[in-house]
Amino acid sequence: MNINIRQLFFVFSLSIILFSQNFAQKTDTILLTNGDELTGEVKYMEFAQIKFSTSAMSNIYIEWDSVAYINSAKSFKIEDKYGNYWFGTLSTDTTINQLVIKFDSSSYYVEIDNVVRIIPIKHSVWERLVLSVDLGLNYTKASDVGTLSFSGSGSYQTIKYLRELRFNSISTAKKDSTTAQNHNLDFTFLRFWENYWFLSTFTGAQRNTELGLDLRLYLGSKYGKDFIRSNTILWYAAVGLQYAREFRNETEKSSNLEGVISTRFKKFQYHSPKIDLTTDLIVYPSITTWGRVRYTFDTKLKWEIINNLFWQLTLYDYFDNQPATNAGTHDYGIIISFGWSKS
Repeated sequence: MNINIRQLFFVFSLSIILFSQNFAQKTDTILLTNGDELTGEVKYMEFAQIKFSTSAMSNIYIEWDSVAYINSAKSFKIEDKYGNYWFGTLSTDTTINQLVIKFDSSSYYVEIDNVVRIIPIKHSVWERLVLSVDLGLNYTKASDVGTLSFSGSGSYQTIKYLRELRFNSISTAKKDSTTAQNHNLDFTFLRFWENYWFLSTFTGAQRNTELGLDLRLYLGSKYGKDFIRSNTILWYAAVGLQYAREFRNETEKSSNLEGVISTRFKKFQYHSPKIDLTTDLIVYPSITTWGRVRYTFDTKLKWEIINNLFWQLTLYDYFDNQPATNAGTHDYGIIISFGWSKS
């Protein structure tokens, strides 16, 4: 059997790298306000929590306002609530309650209370992947109406980019009636700029039989800004355009150019129990069909039951002032579901 020396050297080098990654010393330190000191590895900090890996307890989550001191020799991107960001290693000046960011020979001081995100420059795909799925089943005997809902999302964020895939499916069965279907699939690619400006490109597909929509395919882009980004509140707004191809009631087909005006408000707490209230509103004024306006609205309250398991209450309303023939202008409802998330 012939052994290629280069291949053998490559396998040996790869083994050394993997071994060193798995068994590297965790030398980051965090001092809590109660006096406890932890040694491990800072994964990241956002939404007022630090994900911290220790040898004894694996991954733990620490509330940001419980941290008195943090030290790490690794490189991070640090953001504050005003949209400023820095790159460098981490230490803390406890006498003035400021985070000290060191890059080359320079040092930068940031108020600890103003820091909203700390992201490692090098970070594995799995650790930056955020997943969420939930399933709901509602039935009312008096009206003999049953609703099955299934939704989920997956996102991956790096320093400058966010990729997110979202889907939701709602099927409502009514007595002596056909099943109403509401399905959405959306993929977004987002580019971050300074001072919390962003550019988003998106595409997807929709189906809503209650509004007479068999299929809508769309592609668009919007430009927006995070106007509030703190450890408890997120609010942004964006404007843009999208092209949509619609198939309605099997015979009606049309192509539309629409404006896109969207906003999201998010209120959250990440100490136990985790609570997340998110409201989205997107308005689509048509440009090619003058006078037509659509909007989608939903608000979700997510409440953690136990670690990574939650229940969710969703209120939604989809509106089209010029729906397909013999279709309604509104599709709205309330859903209670249970799910799992990984952050």
